[in-house]
Amino acid sequence: MSIRPAIRLSLALALLGALGACATPIPQPDFSGLMKPLAECRTLYAEVDARVAAAGVGHPAYHRVPGFPYLRTDRLMASYADEVGDLDRFGAWTRRMREFDQEARDYELRNLNLPRQERADLHGRMHACGYGLVPLELQNPAVQARLLQAVQPPDEYSTLRRTVGLLPLTAPLVRHEWEARAANIEARFATAAASPAAGTVTVWQPTIEVERRWVPDDLRALPDDPLGFPGLILTAWRALVEAHAPQLWWPSASSAPGAPRWQDGQLQIDRSEPVVHYQIGFTRFNGQPLVQIVYFIWSQGPRHPQLLQWRVTLDARAEPLIYDSLHAEDQIPLWFAAQPLIPRDDVDVPLLMPQLTVPDSRPALQLAGPANLLVGIAAANAPPANVDRHHYRLRSLDEVFTQETADGSVNLFLPDGRLRGSDGYAPAWSWPSGTPADGAIRHYLRQPLDPVNRHHYDDPHLLEAWFRLPPPATAQLPSRLRADWVR
Repeated sequence: MSIRPAIRLSLALALLGALGACATPIPQPDFSGLMKPLAECRTLYAEVDARVAAAGVGHPAYHRVPGFPYLRTDRLMASYADEVGDLDRFGAWTRRMREFDQEARDYELRNLNLPRQERADLHGRMHACGYGLVPLELQNPAVQARLLQAVQPPDEYSTLRRTVGLLPLTAPLVRHEWEARAANIEARFATAAASPAAGTVTVWQPTIEVERRWVPDDLRALPDDPLGFPGLILTAWRALVEAHAPQLWWPSASSAPGAPRWQDGQLQIDRSEPVVHYQIGFTRFNGQPLVQIVYFIWSQGPRHPQLLQWRVTLDARAEPLIYDSLHAEDQIPLWFAAQPLIPRDDVDVPLLMPQLTVPDSRPALQLAGPANLLVGIAAANAPPANVDRHHYRLRSLDEVFTQETADGSVNLFLPDGRLRGSDGYAPAWSWPSGTPADGAIRHYLRQPLDPVNRHHYDDPHLLEAWFRLPPPATAQLPSRLRADWVR
């Protein structure tokens, strides 16, 4: 039996009230004089957040900071909590979390399917509230200290299942099953390398819309903010995305990238619209933020849609440092070093690197099988003899967060990070690990990585915890942005 919206809203409000009662309240600033209009802002935030929760349209990418409804965080921002002691860095840090909240609220208000005028009014009021509350509340040292403690997002593992599943005892079995799956992946790459696909290969390459001159030569030479994030105009970001977008090689002419659509209560892939989505983010390595570009390659599998995530981590010169991929069928990240990197000896996770060398030119992802799994990485400038060429278009992942359907706008990702309609089979051995047992495709910022240790795909210290650069005298760092790369 369904719960009526009004009742669900009341329950959500009661839950928010209960949670608020359990937390130490934020010291209240002085709302007199010019600050009087801000006095009702926290009530407004609570009411809107309750409506979002009741409707199930919360944005999954960013986490609400408890006690600070105008801020949202992710693991990257949380990693700076101990490094924002001066005013400039603290301001840049909170400004980014304000931007996260504004971005998330824009999607949430759209997906509430409110009348346009009401949505615009709420959006404007909440923007003004956040703009006013940040300097008013965060000037208090006690509030700042509270924020530093509250900013860390929860992890994606179930402590209850890890406890009930006796993980300390079952970990050897879980790791054994993980390693068996990893061995199958390595065998898949070895087989593909030994037996290249015969016949015509269908090649999908990105459509280049921005001139190559916009690709930055050195990110260190660009203006940056106090946290070190490079500042690029939109055209330069787009050029960077196009420069590193992979080619896709399929042995079958019927395989193609497509656009995900939510139709008639099902997730479908529209192959008449060949697109690859992308998202720009950052990680940290050797004390500096590095740009990451994640490409989302959607395709139709035999049972349900498939998603291959291909991530490119760029060094300070905007050249690939390392690639990695994640496929829902594998449930294991695959790593491919583009520059000399040495796995650390003290890594607590077996690193799966099924292909030890990758080309210097634009990579071509070789896909095969019903699930369109990655089986190898080739050089895009050295295609097979017989190719059937096509082009795909690059689009921001943002468009899947507010997709119009017959019933209104929906986010293809649910609030807990699951992709709608993608629940599949998760192996039984994953249950005691505390990783999601639904087998669903998940948003890359909500993805646990290892069944034994608590690691996340978006951990900003992941690369520097697992890899190190070789001594400078032995490092060979070839220039990769040649004409054959960006063509």
